[in-house]
Amino acid sequence: MDAHGKEIYSFCKSLTGNQMEADDLYQDTFLTAMEKDDKIHMEGGCLFYRRM
Repeated sequence: MDAHGKEIYSFCKSLTGNQMEADDLYQDTFLTAMEKDDKIHMEGGCLFYRRM
């Protein structure tokens, strides 16, 4: 979260155009990432999600 938080929040805000919705989307994003942490890994400095 520390490494990519600002970039992800900026992306959420660009998608929603609204700070409150961006906050919700940002929180949902990290909750989902924590739930699926066994499928998320770092590769080449980028975050990838393995669908399984």
